Amino acid sequence: MKITKKARILLGLGVSLVSAVVLAAVIDWREFVALLARVNYWYLIPATCCIVASYYCRALQWRYVLGGVRRLPVYPLFRITMLGFLANTLLPARLGEVVRAYILARKQRLSKGTAFGSVIVTRLLDGAILFLILGGFAILIPAKIAGFKAGGTTGFIIYAAIVSFFVLFYFKRETATSIVKFVFGPFSKRLAVKIVRSLDKFIHGFSCFRSPADLGKAFLYSCAIWLLVALSYYFVNLGFEFTSSLPLYAPFLLVAIVSLAISIPSSPGFIGTMELGVLAALHIIEPALTRNEGLSYAIVVHVVQVLPAVGIGLFYLWTEHLTIAELVKPEEIQTEAAYTEKGVGYE
Repeated sequence: MKITKKARILLGLGVSLVSAVVLAAVIDWREFVALLARVNYWYLIPATCCIVASYYCRALQWRYVLGGVRRLPVYPLFRITMLGFLANTLLPARLGEVVRAYILARKQRLSKGTAFGSVIVTRLLDGAILFLILGGFAILIPAKIAGFKAGGTTGFIIYAAIVSFFVLFYFKRETATSIVKFVFGPFSKRLAVKIVRSLDKFIHGFSCFRSPADLGKAFLYSCAIWLLVALSYYFVNLGFEFTSSLPLYAPFLLVAIVSLAISIPSSPGFIGTMELGVLAALHIIEPALTRNEGLSYAIVVHVVQVLPAVGIGLFYLWTEHLTIAELVKPEEIQTEAAYTEKGVGYE
């Protein structure tokens, strides 16, 4: 394991530990327990079903991303997706994306470059939807959160530029390579060459761009994923007295902010960062909510989103006769992790 990877894991653990300590220090435990006792837990059933359905949509999205290479059945992709999210929940450094790509390459006999490229494409599509949501809020949401609107607009522009560069690299490699050398060359020619080589290694994952129909379907399934996650937040809102009357845009703002929050390095399971993301979103939507109310809501949201990944993931781990340590070979994870980028949210 490289030093930089160790540092990232330690940073993540530190962020989660500090977040958990801060949250534990400010909470009134008696009121917290009382708030949880008043939750209508029946609403968590449809909320959980929405999360499971979003995972299935991820498998469908992945199928169309891989369409230019091979048309794979949905169920094996769903199984691999759940193993990946299990790894994201139980392993440090967001290794779930690495696990997904590695198992896909191993089980379906695809090249590692194609497998890792396909995972990155799915995350780019997911990120595009999230920043479309933020861009939409920059236009539509109330003026009282103008600062957030400015941040959403900036993030949307930056992400659009990144996606545009990937598309340019796929269609016009020489032009994109010249841009990389122009930007990074004055600082480090070696870095510029390394970036181009890294892009080459997973560019086969962009094969869906050869088929506008497959790209369109993958994009629509990405929309469905985040719509289902937002619907899950809506059902959780109904389960709490103090969130049942939140505006209809609240679930979408929660999706966007929490997804960005959990992209920060943290411990396995996004402990602390998810709660802070929920609290930040609720403060923007309804500043009158207390810390105890926000944290009780955040804990329930965390359980609803993580429990299906763990339960279904462990089931597939058992049916595949695997252990957590056997999901991928440690030495190969260390090598292949260099080809992945941080994901944009976890549901």
